Amino acid sequence: MCSVHDGPGSWGEVGTQFDHADVVSPDDAERLLADLTFNVADNLWPDELTDPWPLCTLHGDHPLNPRFAAGKAAWVCLRDPKVTIPVGGLGGQ
Repeated sequence: MCSVHDGPGSWGEVGTQFDHADVVSPDDAERLLADLTFNVADNLWPDELTDPWPLCTLHGDHPLNPRFAAGKAAWVCLRDPKVTIPVGGLGGQ
């Protein structure tokens, strides 16, 4: 479950559901993180009137997109798929 807040107000929540008895491999966990990140970016992120985020670290003029890439949940440049940053690895960008 992920809840997105702006101060005390909430934009909303997204999540996924699985049974506690399910065995979740590291690969499954990365896929779940990629799906959750995609849902946040697609459903809870501000609309096209806001500045794109996160900006591509190579080009700087378009956002990165959440994907499952090379076995990891990552932010990926759609122009150059060599640009991949693991989810959580953007720091203060």
